[in-house]
Amino acid sequence: MFQGSSLYGQSAHPGVGLLAATKYAVEGLSDALAGEVAPLGIKVTIVEPGPTASAFLDNLDVAGALDDYDQTVREVQKAIGALPASAFSAAARIATGIRTAADSDTPPLRLALGLSGANDMRTALNARLADLDAWVDTTRAVDA
Repeated sequence: MFQGSSLYGQSAHPGVGLLAATKYAVEGLSDALAGEVAPLGIKVTIVEPGPTASAFLDNLDVAGALDDYDQTVREVQKAIGALPASAFSAAARIATGIRTAADSDTPPLRLALGLSGANDMRTALNARLADLDAWVDTTRAVDA
């Protein structure tokens, strides 16, 4: 079973909060579903492509942007808009990656597609682990 998500299911940035929320929800549901259907021999794979060449942003209309967001949301929007075409994976290559996982006897629970997105996810995961490690004493104190 393949569930569609994206790099935003692992890494959220200013300006994509609502999109990331939907992807985090898909990932949480899929994590639980994987455990529920595993005894039935069903495998779940969450597909997490990075930037993909599409018309997704072509008609994006940002209305009423607040000046307070100039250094956060607008900077991210500018950075996304300035990405070269080579930063986006072709949809056909994404499909090939999914097909490779579908043909595997041991597909992964999470399938990152594209190095840009995978690197972004790795950075986010490492930051989470660093937070966890930095607060381990407080975490343990709750169990005392």
